[in-house]
Amino acid sequence: MSRLVKSLALGPALAVVIALVGGSAVAAEEVDSGASEASLAVSGQLLVLPVETPHAVVSADDALAALDTPAEHSYDYSLVLDDGRVLAIEGDTLADSSTGDRFEGVVAVPDEVAATVEGVELDALMTPDSIEGTTTIDTALPLDVAFAVESATLEPGPGLDGAPAPIDPASEFEAQALVAPRAHRLDVVVATGGQTVSDSDVNRIVANLQEFWVAETAGQISSISRTTSVKRMASSCDALDSWQRGAALFGRDFMSYPTGGSTPTHLLVIDTGCGGGGSGLGSFTQNIHAGGVMWASVQPGIDRQVTLHEFGHNIGLDHSNSQDCRTSSAVDDPAVCTPTEYGDLYDVMGYGFYITDGGGGILTSTEVPAALNVTHRTTLGTLAPGRGLQRIGFPAGATGPVTTTVNLEAASATAGTRGLQVFDPLTGAAYYVEYRSGTGRDATSFYRTVNNYVSLPEFGTGVRVLRIPAATPSGQSNATSLALRTRGTDESSRRFFVAAGERIVPSPGIRIDVKSTGATASVAVTLSGLVAKTQRLAGADRYATAVTISKHGFPSTAPVVYLATGTNYPDALAAAPAAAVEGGPLLLTESNRLTPVIRAEIERLKPSKVVIVGGSGAVSAAVEKSVKQTLAALGGPRSVKRIAGTDRYDTGRQLVDYAFGSRAVDKAYVATGANFPDALSAAASAGGRAAPVVLVNGAAALDGPTRTLLAELAPSKISIVGGTGAVSKRIETDLTGRGYAVQRLEGADRYATSARINAVDFPGSVPRVYFATGTGFADALAGAAVAAASKSPLYVVLPTCVPQSVRGALATGSTRDVFLIGGPGALSPAVEKLTRC
Repeated sequence: MSRLVKSLALGPALAVVIALVGGSAVAAEEVDSGASEASLAVSGQLLVLPVETPHAVVSADDALAALDTPAEHSYDYSLVLDDGRVLAIEGDTLADSSTGDRFEGVVAVPDEVAATVEGVELDALMTPDSIEGTTTIDTALPLDVAFAVESATLEPGPGLDGAPAPIDPASEFEAQALVAPRAHRLDVVVATGGQTVSDSDVNRIVANLQEFWVAETAGQISSISRTTSVKRMASSCDALDSWQRGAALFGRDFMSYPTGGSTPTHLLVIDTGCGGGGSGLGSFTQNIHAGGVMWASVQPGIDRQVTLHEFGHNIGLDHSNSQDCRTSSAVDDPAVCTPTEYGDLYDVMGYGFYITDGGGGILTSTEVPAALNVTHRTTLGTLAPGRGLQRIGFPAGATGPVTTTVNLEAASATAGTRGLQVFDPLTGAAYYVEYRSGTGRDATSFYRTVNNYVSLPEFGTGVRVLRIPAATPSGQSNATSLALRTRGTDESSRRFFVAAGERIVPSPGIRIDVKSTGATASVAVTLSGLVAKTQRLAGADRYATAVTISKHGFPSTAPVVYLATGTNYPDALAAAPAAAVEGGPLLLTESNRLTPVIRAEIERLKPSKVVIVGGSGAVSAAVEKSVKQTLAALGGPRSVKRIAGTDRYDTGRQLVDYAFGSRAVDKAYVATGANFPDALSAAASAGGRAAPVVLVNGAAALDGPTRTLLAELAPSKISIVGGTGAVSKRIETDLTGRGYAVQRLEGADRYATSARINAVDFPGSVPRVYFATGTGFADALAGAAVAAASKSPLYVVLPTCVPQSVRGALATGSTRDVFLIGGPGALSPAVEKLTRC
């Protein structure tokens, strides 16, 4: 959907800026480059609209191609200011918001707006009611822009019965299940301009809403009815304008609908003046009884799918998507699969799809909905443990595969077990299982009838597996649904269902076998736990731990030893790949004396060379003297080399040049030198591939000496480690512009970034992995060199548990050994048991 800017008449002194933004939210640091130094301090309520696409009307010959159109899920965000004006905004901080949330923050004035403002000088921070702020908003009216969020505080809108919305997904579903039934009311406006919509047409639409949603919420919505007579007004083909004018006909403000009340009320605008394109918009909340606003551009008789779909947004449901793995045989691998928005045509929250006979007659479509899918019913609380939903988890103390066989009723049934919630013992992720028999409500649905008219073998009756995508950063559940497809050589052979006698493996910890199908389906769910065993590499302190690691990785001798201070990390961040590529360990010492256990380890290893990392402030001259004496006592030609620069970045560059300068380098890693987790997570992967880690000041531009070093190394590929907060977008752009193939490896935090690095760099069988705490540098510093030497990944993990993303990486079954670096104070016994976070 293209961005649309409209001015709405709210009164003689008010104007409205509205943007319907097609595309996903843009990170604040990525939009700063397009924003001036001026900003607005604003507050108000959010209006969140899932972006919609008009329904597809295609001939039978074009049906397959029309279905094969991947798209990403996105939202439009508008801020209804306290004075009534509406401002289009965008930014990552909005990703977990819903309609009615309270927003207070600062938004950046886009460059194109600031450059067009006339008559006033913009301030660094303005308010909307100031002369400067009002002029800025007025100037934005004819421009196709949204304001980027620089900083914000979000307070959840009203939850169930007026309480704040719950933020824990499990408790949210349980709360929905316990909510008392309520009647919903509709204020209906017909915006005329095309075909006539009669009162009887409206009554039919309202009756369809009631019949479907009362049944599919199991009575949580007890009824849906009109409040009063149908109102009529002229069409403007603009949803927000229609809501504003339509609400006024009922003496209300349009934002009073989605903010709850004792009687949930919805504003439905049926717009016939826009060509009847079969599209709509609906406000999204996370509360079944909040109410909301809906806009439907439809024609009489082809209006059911759109109105049912937008009502679903009002009560807390997002789109029904499918998992697209077209370039791989995977089923649900986030590294190679992406969601296709609306892709689940089994569900009313999916795409509006109509197949015609070529002459305008409809052969089959999604206009007649199937039963609501298992994930959406769970989100609403319609299915819950003891009420149609059976939970299956890995029993405590189990050591081998555990199989549970269930007799599953059809999704269209009204009693019995109609859904399974299966917990992956390796990652904790929940998968949902349902059976589509093509009976009851489903008998005339799209999936049941489509193959009567056109060959679309991906649709049919059978068992389906779905999941609810990961929770948002604040912990609120994602209300989208994601349908998985079976393995296949192309999209047409990847079915949305599993037939009798077939199997689907959504993750390494779960196998689902369909034994038989008929009136019910017999489904066997097999769960498998981790097979890896753990072993600690620890000593009395960080120095003794480094020695234990060295003995583990180099049981006899080593040609080189790298030596760094154990009291700070900056100088040594680039040392682990250098040590690995030269074939030796990285040992840690006290700054002012050669730690005795380190002296003994050097004597055991008998290296021909010791490389001291950092200047005399990091590793003193006294330590260097002791090292020389130790080597001299060993006899033979042995040397000491100190590598030190003017700062951590210069030291890092000198280390890279020393260890890699004469080697062919296909790949380099770029990481911030301001903190240790990202660089150390990359160090093991880099060292195992004979690749350097180049440290940069990630907040600044790429400096000249680093450009020169990379030019001399001449890698074809560069992996940037961490998000734009660690290594800026400006540096990424600079590297791309210099002809490198640049890939950014990032996660939501240091642990997710570590998992992402290893997922990309170790895609195959990995017999051993190493864990180090992500809260301290010393263990990971020494461990990275040994992990690199054995070409094994190093994960930084929490001291108390193992992140799900890391457990998932161990789930392939190829990992047999997990080495924990450090004692129980660094990595707790829970980590030793591979306890999931």
